[in-house]
Amino acid sequence: MSVNIRAATVDDSPAILRLLANNSQPGKLHLTFERAPDYFYGARVSCKEPDVYVAEHPDGDELVGLFNVGYREVFVNGAVETVRYGHDLRLDQTFRGGSAMLAIYQMLRQVLEGPEWMQSVILADNAHYIKSVGGSRPGLPSFYPCGEIETSLLYGRRSKKVAIGNSEVRPATAEDLPLMQELLDREGPRKQFYPYYRFSALTGTDPFYRGLKPESYWLLFERGRLTGMVGTWDQATFKQTRVVDYSPAIALARPFYNFGSALRGGARLPARGGCFHYLNLHSILIEDNQPERFELLLQDLSSRFTREYDALVCGFFKQDPLVNELAKYRRHVLESRHFLTTYGADPRPDLDAGRIPFADIARL
Repeated sequence: MSVNIRAATVDDSPAILRLLANNSQPGKLHLTFERAPDYFYGARVSCKEPDVYVAEHPDGDELVGLFNVGYREVFVNGAVETVRYGHDLRLDQTFRGGSAMLAIYQMLRQVLEGPEWMQSVILADNAHYIKSVGGSRPGLPSFYPCGEIETSLLYGRRSKKVAIGNSEVRPATAEDLPLMQELLDREGPRKQFYPYYRFSALTGTDPFYRGLKPESYWLLFERGRLTGMVGTWDQATFKQTRVVDYSPAIALARPFYNFGSALRGGARLPARGGCFHYLNLHSILIEDNQPERFELLLQDLSSRFTREYDALVCGFFKQDPLVNELAKYRRHVLESRHFLTTYGADPRPDLDAGRIPFADIARL
């Protein structure tokens, strides 16, 4: 069935919210990834400049598809570049597998011109979609594999503490923003795709930093010198992961699982229709990428927040040494595939091989 693809407007938000709420991801847990009260709140967090398109039903009375290929600033080979990020691809279940997807890719070809490439991330569990983008199909761009991301949902606190002499972990203040910017400008270029942030915006109203303030960041000082930071971000006011239904086995086990989690610490499985309550750990930047420094911040944050939230969410590319610190905690792991997507030539040979890639989980 044919559809009409057009650029979205802010007036489309109610229809987009219905599309997201009415189309769950199947599995043992049927989940919807929602954006109430306004889709564009989350869109402006994922991308500094959203570029959102919708697919209209042939009758014109409802939206049946969505995708966002907006821009954000990241370090590429040590320099700040504006790069697209392809995400939020959704199709109503009655339109999947038909001409609607082809129409979306026809629009993408007009948007993604020449040699331009964009980042895209696909959950490893979405094997069907990964397989579909892996081959050469008419009308589709090339999806060049560019690393794997391991996202951890941390439930417990570490019993064994680590310490570095003359170190302190504390929340940031507005007076710390210049120091945080200096750390980013020094360490950010060393990682491929690390986002470029302007921390002075934390005291303003820029929607890219919605819900963040200086004290949302936790800083590590050694002998009075800033050597690491981790941001914390509760996004429940504009991004929700809702449980629509459970498989019969999960539904039966849920009360016992929740009882065990209450005793020993762990994720809570909400009732049908309820949402998970996560705290994202993001903007992680550690001097010299030393795992011991990251662990100081991580053990402090886990001791503060694991009772308040269902889980702390944190992720890295698998080749990042910092990812090993997450394995020291009780956790659930999600794996994703990272691609560079283009209708042009393979961009990977142009990337510096020695730079560890970075993914800011809170903006995926």
